[in-house]
Amino acid sequence: MTGPVIHTYRAAEPGLFVNSYLVEAEAGVVVVDTNLLVSDIEALRARLRALRKPLLANRRTWHGEEETVLMGQYMLLLVGRGAQPQATDEQTRNYNARWMEYMGGLARSGVLRAGAPFAATGQVVRRGAVSDAELGEVDIGGFMLIEAESAEAAAQVAEQAPHIALGGSVIVRPCLEVPPPPDSPP
Repeated sequence: MTGPVIHTYRAAEPGLFVNSYLVEAEAGVVVVDTNLLVSDIEALRARLRALRKPLLANRRTWHGEEETVLMGQYMLLLVGRGAQPQATDEQTRNYNARWMEYMGGLARSGVLRAGAPFAATGQVVRRGAVSDAELGEVDIGGFMLIEAESAEAAAQVAEQAPHIALGGSVIVRPCLEVPPPPDSPP
């Protein structure tokens, strides 16, 4: 890509353009003047998914006011009992289905970047030594990497995790943006 590319997109009705734009660059996409209609937002999400780049910011204007919302990445560490994806009892299958609905909704909305439960094993690597991790019955059982407008928005995503209702918790950590090395190509 030699420079930014400006994209338009259509709302749910064929042929009707939405009055907002996506500015695509190497690092990601900035949305300018996002509309608030549900059909327009769904069209925006579909266009963002098709571009396969992160949403960096959303610049909104209304009634002469302007606001730029920078999107940040947050790591959510899921603390609770270990996952049982192969369970056959009805209660655990229903619980797993709630996780699938939750994760699927986050993925469809463009919030989820990555996520998975952890296996019940692990290793601790130190200088000159590798040993088995001593995992507790309650431990960090998985992760999600999400994009959100703020730490508060990331916490709201975390609060909806199905294991919260069972006494689990989520550690929410903002990810730092690391600039490329000075000698890297643009």
